Amino acid sequence: MQRREALAALASALTGAGCLRLQDGVSTGTRTLRPTDAETGTGTATVGTTETGTDTDTETTTDAPPQGPPVTGESRSFAYDPANTGYSGGAGPAEKPGEGWTASFSEAIRTVPALVDETLYVAADWLAAYDARSGEELWTTSSAARVSPSVADGLVFGADYGSVKAFDAESGSLEWSASTGRPNGLTVADGTVVTGTAAGVEALDAASGDSQWSALSGVDIDTAPAIANGTVFVADRPRDRPGRVYAFDLASGSKQWEYEVSAEDGSGAHYYFIGEPAYSDGTVYLACENRVAYAVDAETGEEVWQTTTNGGMNPAPAVARDTVYVGHDGGSVIALDRATGEQRWEGRGGTGSVVSNVVATEESVFAVDDSGLLVAYDRTTGDVRYKLGLTRSRTRCGPLVTSDWLFVGDGDGTLHAFTTGN
Repeated sequence: MQRREALAALASALTGAGCLRLQDGVSTGTRTLRPTDAETGTGTATVGTTETGTDTDTETTTDAPPQGPPVTGESRSFAYDPANTGYSGGAGPAEKPGEGWTASFSEAIRTVPALVDETLYVAADWLAAYDARSGEELWTTSSAARVSPSVADGLVFGADYGSVKAFDAESGSLEWSASTGRPNGLTVADGTVVTGTAAGVEALDAASGDSQWSALSGVDIDTAPAIANGTVFVADRPRDRPGRVYAFDLASGSKQWEYEVSAEDGSGAHYYFIGEPAYSDGTVYLACENRVAYAVDAETGEEVWQTTTNGGMNPAPAVARDTVYVGHDGGSVIALDRATGEQRWEGRGGTGSVVSNVVATEESVFAVDDSGLLVAYDRTTGDVRYKLGLTRSRTRCGPLVTSDWLFVGDGDGTLHAFTTGN
């Protein structure tokens, strides 16, 4: 409550101050209100922060009432942590939750929210912050909506088509902006922002945005990197050969190894796309479009195992305890033994291809298919716990799951906050 009151007071004091002014890529601290309905084509404007917006005549500062139980846990990047494990650590809603609140955007939501200190950060038309329990909008920007946001050291990191940007997590004010290739995903660890772009890998200082190093010039890196133990793991998306996974030293950018996936599937066709790599306990796990899941030694780049499934796999896997969970284009999720790759179960609950990253909790596994159906599976047996219909539009982003809440965006531009009770 104190934080929201402070934000409201600050916004009121600065109303009419004009556009945010930047010098050398650093914010002067000047704040404005979110653009009006006519400018954005969205719903009622509320107090927030933009980079280039104009003043509005009205403010909405009334606190929204809580919509459910407290929001515990956190997710600081695309798949909960810099290693892309996709593992929340909590129990997650075991029974079908009800909808607590929604927020609407004019564009499809193709990113995964981040959650820190009960604040939800969402990238769709723009980057926005919400009180995760009540749905109250805290601030918005006019940009940085291309990739799933990451949060570290009081900053929220996002990206546009040609730049990476850092915002103050409390106020939304722009701290710095750095020109890059077209970012396709970013991850923050140990004071460094690493982004995979359409033209290679770039590393920036998280505090200043200064360039640290670059690698793989001209190679399309289509996924968010995984970072663990001072090493960066990225997967490419070539057009003329099978995909590769690379390991780089986080501090220097020196390449440690590269691994190329199998050249073809059983039909003899070439497949190139690899989902985001996931790291856990010395091994990198991959789900690939050639119907094969891979485990690679994180130190050497040598293959540990590969397992052929009955469907192509685009999204990032989840790794929880002794199991790897992958989703595929048959609309199901498959559980594999982490040590051997042996299949433990296959849960069939979807009606379309799984196109989201897979999320695992202590009790359940979650995946979203392209028919707009979110399915929760029992983590031990693969039995379907429940299903949530999102939209008939193509939905690509996975959910963010805490003990009592489930946050997910859909292809119609609606952010859904489901909860176990009010």
